Amino acid sequence: MKRIVMAYSVGLLTATFIFAIVYWFQEDSSQATESSNVPEEAIQTYIEEQELKLVPQVEYTELVNQNQKLTDRLNELQKEDSLTDESASSNDQGTVDYILEIEQGMNSSDIAELLEKNEVIVGTEPLIDYLAEHDLSQTIQLGSYEVDSTMSIEEIAHLITR
Repeated sequence: MKRIVMAYSVGLLTATFIFAIVYWFQEDSSQATESSNVPEEAIQTYIEEQELKLVPQVEYTELVNQNQKLTDRLNELQKEDSLTDESASSNDQGTVDYILEIEQGMNSSDIAELLEKNEVIVGTEPLIDYLAEHDLSQTIQLGSYEVDSTMSIEEIAHLITR
């Protein structure tokens, strides 16, 4: 039993001795940070090579604020521009574009009402009368037709009757 206690004691003393040597010969951490500083010339060289510019914190903050204001203003202008584009495309000098869908069972009155409702024509009678006068009411074709408010009644009638 004495031998076990002695062996244990020798192990503790050896471990303590090793820790003491490591502690005494280890560099002080404050000295290590001072010795790892990069020379100012190397920093200056890096800044010049990368074409960087040093800016004080106050100036940087001002630049970030200006950038944010300009970005907000740009977004506002883009919204205004998109609204202007939408109104210009649907009302290009008063022009209204419409895709006319003629389906099975539709007659000339139904078609004229759709066109009037979508502001392609003013009043249903001129189209209905034109189709009746020229015997085109029976030749209306099913399908999709692109019409606009600049087209005459004759153009629309010939388009939908082919």
